[in-house]
Amino acid sequence: MKSRLDARKVFELWHSDLRNDEVAVALGVSRNYLAKIRNRYGLPRRPDERGAHEEDNPTPEEIAERAAIIRERWTESERKLREVGAVRARWQPPRYVYDGRNSVFSH
Repeated sequence: MKSRLDARKVFELWHSDLRNDEVAVALGVSRNYLAKIRNRYGLPRRPDERGAHEEDNPTPEEIAERAAIIRERWTESERKLREVGAVRARWQPPRYVYDGRNSVFSH
C-alpha cells in the first residue's frame, strides 16, 4: 500500500534548489512518479537538470558568431542550396496522356 504524500512537503521541495532526483529521494518516489506528481498537483516545469538554464543560453551575438563559423565551412554548392530565395526545381509527378483509341498511356 502506498503512503500518502504531504502536499506541503511536495510544494516546498519542488520550489527548492534540489535537483529532481534529490526531490524524488526526499519524497521516497521514483523520478517517473515525480513527473506524475507534478502533473497531479499542476506544478510548473523545473529548469532542465541537463544544463538548459536561462543563464546558459547563448546571447544573440554568440549565436551569430557560431553561425558565421559554420557558414565558413560550407562548400559553394552547399551555399547555393542554403541561399534564401534560391529557386529550386520542384518535383512533379510524371504526366500521362491516355489514348482511348489504342487504350495506351503515353508521356
